[in-house]
Amino acid sequence: MTFGVWNMRTLLDREENACPERKTAIVARELSRYNTDVAALSETHLPDEGELVGYGGGYTFFWKGLASSEPRRSGVGFAVKNYLAAQLQEYSVQISDRITTLRLYMGHENYLNVISVYAPTLDKSDEIKDKFYEELTRYIDRIRPREQIHLLGDFNARVGRDYDAWPKVLARHGVGKINSSGQLLLSFCAQLHLAITNTMFRLPAKYKATWMHPRSKHWHLIDYAIVRQKDISQVLVTRVMRGAHCWTDHRLVVIKLNLRLPRPCRSERSKQIRLNLERFQDTNTRAKYAETLSTVLQPLDPKSSEINTVWESLSPHVLDTAKSTLGLRVRKHEDWFDDNDEVLTNAIDKHRRLLKQHSKTHQSVSVKELRHSDLELRKLAQQAKDKWWQEKARQMQWLADTNQRGEFYSEVQHLLGTSTMAKVPLNSTSGEALFKSRKEILERRAEHFNTLLNMDHVVDLDHVRCLPQQPFALELDKPVSPDEVALAIKQQQNKRAVGVDFIPGELLKYGGGDLYSAIWELFVVMWEKEQVGG
Repeated sequence: MTFGVWNMRTLLDREENACPERKTAIVARELSRYNTDVAALSETHLPDEGELVGYGGGYTFFWKGLASSEPRRSGVGFAVKNYLAAQLQEYSVQISDRITTLRLYMGHENYLNVISVYAPTLDKSDEIKDKFYEELTRYIDRIRPREQIHLLGDFNARVGRDYDAWPKVLARHGVGKINSSGQLLLSFCAQLHLAITNTMFRLPAKYKATWMHPRSKHWHLIDYAIVRQKDISQVLVTRVMRGAHCWTDHRLVVIKLNLRLPRPCRSERSKQIRLNLERFQDTNTRAKYAETLSTVLQPLDPKSSEINTVWESLSPHVLDTAKSTLGLRVRKHEDWFDDNDEVLTNAIDKHRRLLKQHSKTHQSVSVKELRHSDLELRKLAQQAKDKWWQEKARQMQWLADTNQRGEFYSEVQHLLGTSTMAKVPLNSTSGEALFKSRKEILERRAEHFNTLLNMDHVVDLDHVRCLPQQPFALELDKPVSPDEVALAIKQQQNKRAVGVDFIPGELLKYGGGDLYSAIWELFVVMWEKEQVGG
């Protein structure tokens, strides 16, 4: 697996930023270039806490920050590949605006604890620094000794290279001199038996230093990847990726580990087939579907078997015929950046090449050329965004003018392709325990709604007996007729939620007379046997 550490300076989109709009999309594409599975992000400046799914970039962002009403100079989070985010058994736990955690299941009841941090800067008071390390220590103390720890982030500390004074914490390949914040970090690591992996590998200084001082222009190592001392054999390399660019003065640190997560168990539940039901608007498609289904249903005899057996033999034919006739619906996640991905990515690559030339020889590419490239890139992104939204506005206005409400609201949902949500742990009923896993949270919700909704009520039978008795409607005791079944099926409204068999109502509605007859015969059998299929 590959982990990353990156100080963003900000993930907010502001007019004064040098970075083009949608920085999360740019970060996701940069991380993807280095095949980073999980990246610890610091100094995000995002408010509150939440989760953002980016489908085009392929990463899910989790973050924790201060309230939106407060000044935000910190903030931490993660960027996790979407396939890994979908496998998380526990939600990300936010300790503070400087510490957030993520637990990855390793199998055999074991977890990998990834901690993203942003430590106070050197000019902060000792009280603030002590509070940060106390919170971090309390959390790590609660982790079982058998579980792995990956402590990643910007510690704003220089640990130097005195490995003799800090055995097993520092290795022989440190950078620079120690400062007071570095002393705190080294003491913290020694206390908890942690090792700083940045100092373990013999690399040129340019592949270890992560931040350049704005005044002295000297490079320093302040972004770290820290593991338990007993787990250092799993670290293959920790190094800086100088080619990663995201309009921040920090460089991306990549940690490669000899580590693999277990493959998730496949769910036994059937998945819903997303059919392209929009094709039913064409009368020729309806006729073709009904005709094809009629030929498949001819040999079926609902009275020859049990109810469940008949339905289980009938429903696959309905779904298979619909799949071959209608095809599958392509899931749309509309986003202006993703729809202009090729143009914007090429422009960013061009800007990155200029930066690379400038870093090698300052004479070949001047600062003026870099600023002009920045300006052109932001201009291109703004033009692409404006053009995309104008086209969407025209399309949605046409849908509204032609009274196509279903398509209008569907388009609104598609525009939410990059979704933001918050998934937080829940307290137990007593408030003593904190549920973090998906299973525990679902059970807690079930307990809550069971208590709320399933309440015992006392019924006074005397009042029931006083109710006026209506005459018996004997005609309702007769089996339903074929016409009644056909009429009920035809009166179904389109675009309604499917049941446990995942068959949309449209497949029955447009199935034709042979399907209506098969369903009617099934109803008759259920009526006569007084059984309902399970």
